[in-house]
Amino acid sequence: TAPPVSFPEMFTCPSDPSKYIDGKHQFTETNTATLKGANTNLEKSATVTVNCTLPALTATKTANGSFDRKITWDLKKSVAPTSHSGLAGDSFTSTWNVDATKSVVEDNYKVTGKITISNDAAIDQTFSVSDKLDDGTVASVDCPSLTVPAKDSVECSYTASSKDATKNTATISAPGNADVVATADVTYTANVTGDDKVTLADP
Repeated sequence: TAPPVSFPEMFTCPSDPSKYIDGKHQFTETNTATLKGANTNLEKSATVTVNCTLPALTATKTANGSFDRKITWDLKKSVAPTSHSGLAGDSFTSTWNVDATKSVVEDNYKVTGKITISNDAAIDQTFSVSDKLDDGTVASVDCPSLTVPAKDSVECSYTASSKDATKNTATISAPGNADVVATADVTYTANVTGDDKVTLADP
């Protein structure tokens, strides 16, 4: 009787993300042993199934709405009547009128923020990203790289011109997995120049 013989073999999950579907890849390896002699012709096979997983990218985002509010004031003063004529000892009455008018101009509405894309996989992953506001405005996105290193992250910035958005959504696409969506609510903050309140005095 011949002693058992072992043949170790290493199986490696592919590092090509395009081979994964919804983050999963499976492959099967079959090994066949033969035993031959003058009157012997035997063959036996064994199969190994390898299930691989590609963790999906994850994403978070911020959304900061802002606009410029410019406040100016106009002050007018008049008197009526503007002149009087009379004799010594006469008294006269004029009324002073003061009119303060406030003007407000709001413009330069925009939404800006960051999109942080993280990669928990042991391999680098490429991606594409788009960003859109709920009023239909498409944002301009700038990323330092479209590849996220293994166990690392990439931070992209975006900007869009909009005054009516309430929510912002980023969509990240990468080979091997379904799209990843990140959302953030939009709140606008005014950058104010000028005086919102003034004190009117007419001693």
